[in-house]
Amino acid sequence: MTAGNKELPLLAFPLTEVLHGSAHIHQLPDRVDEVWMRLRGRYRERVRWNVNLPYSGLATALRAYSGACVNLFPASKHEAPRRLVSSKPLDRRDVRDAVMLWEQAVLGVPDEEITFGYASELADLVADNLVGERVSLADQVRHVGDQPDAPNWVYDAATWQVARKLAGNVWRVDGREVSLRADTDGNLLVWDPDALWSGVWKADGDRCYAALRIRLLMKTLPGMRTPVVVLDPSVARLSRWLNGARTAWLAPRRNEDPLLRLAVEGRNRVGRIETTSRIALSVSHRLRGENLLEPGDLDLTGPPGRLRALVRKSVRFPVGRGVGMYTVRELSRHAAEVLEVPNVTAREVKGHRFSVQAKRIVAAGRDVDLLDESGLPAVIKASGGERLRVLVLYGTQRTRARVQRLLAHHFARTDLAEGIQEDTLVQVGAHVEVVFHHAARLLAHGEHRQRPGELDQVRHLAAPDGTRVLVLCETEYDGRTPEGDAKPVVNRLLAERGALAQFLATAPETKAVADPAKDHAGNNAVADLLRAAGLVHPRMTSALSSGSLGMTEPVAYVGLHVRAQRGEAWIKGEPKLSWSLVAMVPDGEHWRILAYQSAPHPKIGKRTGWQDYFTVNTAFRALPLPGGKRQDESLLVAIDTALGQLRPHVATGSGYVLMVSGDSSRSLWPLLANKNLDLEPDSAGRVGDRRALPGWDAALGHRPRAVVRVTSGTRDLPRPVEVRSPDTAAGNGWRVGKTTRSLYQLADSANTWILANIPRPFAGGGWHSRAGLDIGRWSADAETGRHTWYAHTSTEIVVVGANSDPLRYAVAAARLCDHAVSWDGRTSYPAPVHLAALMDRNHPEYRRTVDWDDETEYEETDETTS
Repeated sequence: MTAGNKELPLLAFPLTEVLHGSAHIHQLPDRVDEVWMRLRGRYRERVRWNVNLPYSGLATALRAYSGACVNLFPASKHEAPRRLVSSKPLDRRDVRDAVMLWEQAVLGVPDEEITFGYASELADLVADNLVGERVSLADQVRHVGDQPDAPNWVYDAATWQVARKLAGNVWRVDGREVSLRADTDGNLLVWDPDALWSGVWKADGDRCYAALRIRLLMKTLPGMRTPVVVLDPSVARLSRWLNGARTAWLAPRRNEDPLLRLAVEGRNRVGRIETTSRIALSVSHRLRGENLLEPGDLDLTGPPGRLRALVRKSVRFPVGRGVGMYTVRELSRHAAEVLEVPNVTAREVKGHRFSVQAKRIVAAGRDVDLLDESGLPAVIKASGGERLRVLVLYGTQRTRARVQRLLAHHFARTDLAEGIQEDTLVQVGAHVEVVFHHAARLLAHGEHRQRPGELDQVRHLAAPDGTRVLVLCETEYDGRTPEGDAKPVVNRLLAERGALAQFLATAPETKAVADPAKDHAGNNAVADLLRAAGLVHPRMTSALSSGSLGMTEPVAYVGLHVRAQRGEAWIKGEPKLSWSLVAMVPDGEHWRILAYQSAPHPKIGKRTGWQDYFTVNTAFRALPLPGGKRQDESLLVAIDTALGQLRPHVATGSGYVLMVSGDSSRSLWPLLANKNLDLEPDSAGRVGDRRALPGWDAALGHRPRAVVRVTSGTRDLPRPVEVRSPDTAAGNGWRVGKTTRSLYQLADSANTWILANIPRPFAGGGWHSRAGLDIGRWSADAETGRHTWYAHTSTEIVVVGANSDPLRYAVAAARLCDHAVSWDGRTSYPAPVHLAALMDRNHPEYRRTVDWDDETEYEETDETTS
């Protein structure tokens, strides 16, 4: 029995048959394929690009006009739509008009020339065959074992039904009544001007506004037979300009119609409605007989009007991010009452505790245990080296003084703060040495071909075998002109010479920190420098083995990270495919961090295979990111080859546990997808013609003991609401707690756990760190409303293909998140996955890639570090 007494409700609700609702499926005639294709050919000829027809513009227009959820299915480059699906019956005359208007807009007919008298074969075909079959959405959900799966249109229609229910009921919260309004994406937004949040920076400044936004997502959870709908509340901060925005909403004239959700594009201070959204806008307004968007609506200054745009994230704003824990709890209560179903819940893992004694001890920003002189030499040796050389490249004297104070503080050598002679090796311990070099020209931003020559002038960059050179570089880069940023160039040049760079931004003179204990950025830079060297304190062993559920065997933990990087401006440039494997291998009481090197270092050596973390990091940064796509079979072969080569490094009989990032890896192997979790692979470790799991190739003879899929920080993960403990004295039998950091097992699932996270700032001592715990933004004062309001986040842990009780592997994954290598908080992913991801993030060519849009991340700061 692993379930404890405490219960964790999540902000997700099972989709019962009633909540699923129904839909009408309209099968289009075979002849429509040819007509779609002809129209697509004309469209491509007009835009001079090999793109698909903007089908979503037609569906969105019908949604806006009819108030029904409308989908065309399928709508890919390879298959034209064969079905029109709607959540309620559609008038064929409206559909005919919509297709006719859409076709003209697609072909570039000017708005003023679009007419209802246009002859459209496509419109006639679609409308004349609009005989719908009413089906239950619940019947469209298929099952493989207990795992549900359904077409995308089912998910859209189901969330549409839930959004309509929530929008139809007033929400009593925070001492007021709040109405929610649905948009054409099936999400909810507060639109009433009286219910908006607002703030100003100065008493006589312009007032800025924000609204509550609730996104809905139907999804599956491992082990649950019924799909669920996840509610995700956030603060939508409204822009005073259209330029820079990516999302906007337009209110139709009728309040009962959904808000028209629009995509915005444009550069150089010019914002405009994106083409597909512009088509949807044109069609829906003509169907309604209204005027198109008036020029005056594009002026977003002043109180919000009919058109409202979402501010980009980087803008400073007098209304903070995050809705806070109180609003999450109250939204959960409201949704449960309206939907008449209880929350999805999880139960605390009985007997599990995170070891307090094994936590990373940080005193005034310094890792006390790791940098203890009596133990540091053994930690360095376990990393694969003998000595550390910290080379400081600086441009300004104040940064030199700052780093002197930092190193004096971290290595307990107060004399270093008084001054270190230029280009002179100074011993700060038996196995650590420091050297400073003025390198303003090398570090200067802009195009400088002399950088390699400048680097030749740096003494002590070359080091004897066994000495790891870690370079702390000053940077004054302001982030405004990426083409002139020196960091990627310096990073690569240093890696080519076998050294690893870490950058520290120049602190403004007005914000200089004299006390190194309070220099948070500096302390983090030193910690990350030691992480790059592969240093891991043996406290990790205690963290993993403590308690009855601890892992005491000498098991290796391997982390896989995969990231696809799109070309420039989404469509130009070849895609890059970055992947990395990191193994934490027990070495007596210590840990050795290995990583897989798939290609030889371009200048130093020809080694490949598993090497220590520092060595592979230098080769990885010195090489360009490889091209490729996730779908390439060669990627899976390369990963299996690497896992096969791990065998000599793993203790006999102990094996390894593979941990993967769920958001980047679940599509690569069948058994990592929720819908396939109950499939049985064949004796060769395959499902159909695909490799079932990484490392399961029968030819390797070296399967992982378990594959642990960890997903964190994505909007489709339901948030924890609160924690409930049995209490016979309470009226409802529960005592409610507001926060929790424990590990819970998902109800009805044998292989899924939820790690509840409290963002690190929430636990801090700041005056406003716990804003939103007991009130909502509607009743907050202006000063409190400016701050970020934190709420729980969750990490989902799914254990697949385990050779024994999966709980022990889930506990290990949770502890490897909680006991970070170089961070005194909790990381989003277990240490080996985290270390693999940091290899990628530190690459000179790294560019942040977002799979959906910039709004997919949690608005509150999560417990992660770069």
